[in-house]
Amino acid sequence: MKDLSAKANSVVTRCAEALCTTVEELRQQFEVETPDSSMGDYARNFVEFCCFQILSFSNLNIDQFSDRSFTCLTFDMMLAWQSPSAKKEEEEEKNERSECLAKDKREMPSEIASKLDDEESSLFYSDLMPMLVDVESSVGVDAFARLAPAVPLVADVVTANFQFETLTTSTGGRLPFPLYDKFVKELEKSVNDLKKQKMPSLNLAKGEIVLHVDGSGATQRVVRHIGSTSWPGRLTLTNYALYFETSGAIKYDKPIKFDLSTNAKQQVKAGSTGPWGALLFDKAIIFESSDMGEPLILEFPELTASARRDYWLALIKEVVTVHKFISRFGLKGREEKEAIARSVVGVVRLHATRESFQIFPPCPQTLLTFSLSEDLLPGGDYVLEELANSIRRGRNHNDAHLCSSARLLHILGVTDCQEFTVNEKEAICVGKSQVRELTPLETTVQQSTQEAKKTKNARASVEVLRAEGITENGKILKEIVSPPIMNIVPWFQELLAWKNPLTTSTVFIISLLVTYM
Repeated sequence: MKDLSAKANSVVTRCAEALCTTVEELRQQFEVETPDSSMGDYARNFVEFCCFQILSFSNLNIDQFSDRSFTCLTFDMMLAWQSPSAKKEEEEEKNERSECLAKDKREMPSEIASKLDDEESSLFYSDLMPMLVDVESSVGVDAFARLAPAVPLVADVVTANFQFETLTTSTGGRLPFPLYDKFVKELEKSVNDLKKQKMPSLNLAKGEIVLHVDGSGATQRVVRHIGSTSWPGRLTLTNYALYFETSGAIKYDKPIKFDLSTNAKQQVKAGSTGPWGALLFDKAIIFESSDMGEPLILEFPELTASARRDYWLALIKEVVTVHKFISRFGLKGREEKEAIARSVVGVVRLHATRESFQIFPPCPQTLLTFSLSEDLLPGGDYVLEELANSIRRGRNHNDAHLCSSARLLHILGVTDCQEFTVNEKEAICVGKSQVRELTPLETTVQQSTQEAKKTKNARASVEVLRAEGITENGKILKEIVSPPIMNIVPWFQELLAWKNPLTTSTVFIISLLVTYM
């Protein structure tokens, strides 16, 4: 299609081939199903339609994430979405080249910059080309937030913006393909690790999934504090409970279970520990529940910061919060399993993000759906309400272009729920593709995210003003204190030189009296 950009034409053609149809037939279907498609950006709407069509008829399995062609296709979909029309693509390329050239010229010596102004100098033989290719072939936040949630293992509609921000911390807010490819590969590894984590000693219930294990021989220590005693052991988190096994001489003792799914009043918070009751080390988690006599205190010793503790705190809070969410909105049966599966998939994404950078994310709660909505997002209650409505509507497949997380986990082999079984040729319905329109959940999340950005900017402005105020106050204090100090120094030097013996003797006697009286 001549109205589409080169990347959009490539994506549309590949979608048509995968659907065993032609581009023209897809276009006719698009115009029939979306009669108001002429409104707004026709090219982008058509690209959206094709992307949602191919994703809604993809039988997702773990092998697909190891297939580089699938990763390339989903990445190209985002590139095509942000530059769908040929005219817009030309304008963007021209603007990006001009901006990059101007920026580089400012940073270059004058003699090199003057050579670039020469008509005979070719841009393709300059050092700017690698930078220009990187800019043109990277994805922005809007494209990622719009299309990535269509593959629920890659992103969630609630956390998509924060997921993108975390992934692009080192790339200036742009997502290049190598980083996206690494993230998808780590997702595959995280799913495989989730399937391999079997804990026979815990006697897990049906549907209970091991999310994280720490304190074993291959990892750092976890210490439980009971009064003045400390007990090292192994800590295991599932989607329903927390298990602690005290280390014995040969093997671990019988596991102690702390249920996170009850309706009891529960609280998880950061805490400090230390010898003889002194709160010196801020590396602990305190779990309190109304059906427990004493709180559970777990310490995560490490030499530097408390990143490991913060990571565990985020995971435990997510499990507690999702069960509060289920109880609050009365979700049962398939709806309850969908909510729990959504939190499990969020933990998988968090693990993959950590492994992609080989460090703990600075704020892991922002990557977990229920913790983010409960604690961090402005208007999070409205997000949770729309999320509950989305899960209820999703049972009838009338919601947005989102695949069921529970069905996804079943297909990937993480859970074994027969009610989520699909036939080999059955399409995974991701809901009605709402081209050009946002679902109620997406609209609510978008509003909350914008409010969060405004709050963040306001806090940054306050910090700048506070720092400026401290600097100004320091200067004023220096001007006030400097004259007396400058006068005292010569007098003190005369005192030590015994230029006035009477004064020196008097000061010496007064000092002795003050010291020993």
